[in-house]
Amino acid sequence: YMPRRKQLLDGSSSGSWTESSRTPSQERKRRRRRRSPSSSSSYTYTRSSRSSPSIFRRRVRRDEEKAKAEKSSPKPAAKQKKNQEEKQDKKAKVPHAVKGRSSETTKANTSDKSKNVKPEKQKDAGGLNGKKKATAVAKIKEKQVKAINGKENMTEGKEANDEKSKQKEKALKDNMSAKPKEEENGTSEKKSPKEPSPKLEPPPMVEKELEKVAEKPEKTKEERVLDKGGIHALQQSLSQDTHNLQLMLLQAKRDLDDRRDTQEKQERREKEYYRGDYGEPLGPENRLLLEEALGQGAFSTVYRCRDMKAEGEKHYAVKFIRKNSVLRSATEQEVKLMRRLRTQASELDPVGARCFLGLAGPEVIEHEGHLALCFQLQRCDLRSALKRWGQGAGLPLGLVRNYARNMFLALRALKLVSIVHSDLKPDNLLVSMDKMSVKLSDFGSAMDVKDRLRAEKASESLQPRFYRAPEVILGLPYDTQIDVWSAGCTVFEMVTGRFLFVGRDNNEMLYRIMKQLGAFSRKFCGSGKLSERHFRREDGAFRCGADASGEPLKFIGREDFPRPARPIYEELQEPLQLNGNETGQVAAKALVELILACVTPDPALRVDPEAALSTCFLRPSGNRVQ
Repeated sequence: YMPRRKQLLDGSSSGSWTESSRTPSQERKRRRRRRSPSSSSSYTYTRSSRSSPSIFRRRVRRDEEKAKAEKSSPKPAAKQKKNQEEKQDKKAKVPHAVKGRSSETTKANTSDKSKNVKPEKQKDAGGLNGKKKATAVAKIKEKQVKAINGKENMTEGKEANDEKSKQKEKALKDNMSAKPKEEENGTSEKKSPKEPSPKLEPPPMVEKELEKVAEKPEKTKEERVLDKGGIHALQQSLSQDTHNLQLMLLQAKRDLDDRRDTQEKQERREKEYYRGDYGEPLGPENRLLLEEALGQGAFSTVYRCRDMKAEGEKHYAVKFIRKNSVLRSATEQEVKLMRRLRTQASELDPVGARCFLGLAGPEVIEHEGHLALCFQLQRCDLRSALKRWGQGAGLPLGLVRNYARNMFLALRALKLVSIVHSDLKPDNLLVSMDKMSVKLSDFGSAMDVKDRLRAEKASESLQPRFYRAPEVILGLPYDTQIDVWSAGCTVFEMVTGRFLFVGRDNNEMLYRIMKQLGAFSRKFCGSGKLSERHFRREDGAFRCGADASGEPLKFIGREDFPRPARPIYEELQEPLQLNGNETGQVAAKALVELILACVTPDPALRVDPEAALSTCFLRPSGNRVQ
């Protein structure tokens, strides 16, 4: 019991003590003083001997918690001022013995009667007389505190109701005005630690209203429409959105179907191509031996094969047609046409007939369900030659002259037998092994002049778009002159490595042609079956954007397409490097004359193959620039 008692007494504010610091007489006096009843009604740290240690600990803990709670709880500023005034009045009324108490003890007694007061211990060397004096002073203090507390309760009860109503009205104003003033002045009043300033906050209802105002959601599209035009406007907006959504769904479905069809077509097409292995024999009596693949087109694959029965080493280019019934029948028609050219053209124009790529060796063979054609082996096509040797900048004028002469010789032979090639382009001109000449190939699209296509079909499928003649686009009757137009575009591409006319559709092709060459004549642009798609009948104005989807339609007058003073010549200066070279300028001028004669819009005024061969650039006695 004694050690625990020492621990409790050591933690008190009266100071620590030890057993060795007191005499036996002092210890006996202290024990008697403990047993005697307390002079104060409020409980102090000097407890009775009858009180158990547990009760003592609970009371001490409770008192400490109350003291902490009172210190931490803020008080209104008005009430604090009132308490300070009351304290000053109390000090004036309390006698000299009471004035010696600390302000902390007085404050604790006035605020809560149940709160303990811890008086200072005074060492009394006189023994019992000192004890009697202390008890007497304690009784006087208790009576005075009771009297003061009674007066405070009376005054506080009367003024409590008035102060509460005033505080509720001024609480929000004081709190809102206090912060801005402190921010403007930059400093705030320093308050004593004994009287902390109250922290006033706005009522919860005001905070909720402020939050609602600050967090107002934006109006939706429907609410904005209702504000403008009411329910009718909202219905129109919803119907328009529904219509747009339906269009989007339809377009997405079409795209998906097209994608599926495209994938299926590609897979089916890949299966139709012939895939051979090195050393595979083919042909009659396994005469040919497959060596390597040379290329693949839209309708066939080409392999190089060696003739095992020929004297010496001889090779052929074997073209395997896709395993397709339509392509097979078209290939059979091509074979008939090529045999006709070999017989008729050789009689009428043997020089021009030698510029065709004809059948050779076994000519036609059947292998694994594929129809195959045998041709004379060539080095490469002209487009590949432009990439390899010209590097995108065109070929030397000497090669251009040789290739252009071979091309027009072949066109002269075709005109004599009334056959339109209709697919003349660099891809179908094959360069010989010695690189000095070319031969016209691929007669799959060739036809007799009598077998013309309908205007609508011809304008979309006849000739590649960049090499398509304007009479085909306008639906006019056509003949072998459309190949001359394609030849002029091909010659320009040989020199520059670029296309002469480029367009996304037929309408843009006509626009590019007129920009380069000037407006068409009224008779030419208004007499075709498809002229009204591109020209206005009244004044011949051009309908720009007639075929383009989604673009606005506008008319351009014929006066807006003036004929340049020197068309095409400016575009040839850089590729030919004509600055300061008189011989090159003469050759370039002759070349420009040939190209312009070939791309004359009116086929009646366009040069024919025979006249083209007699021009200054192509005739044997003409200017030659190697």
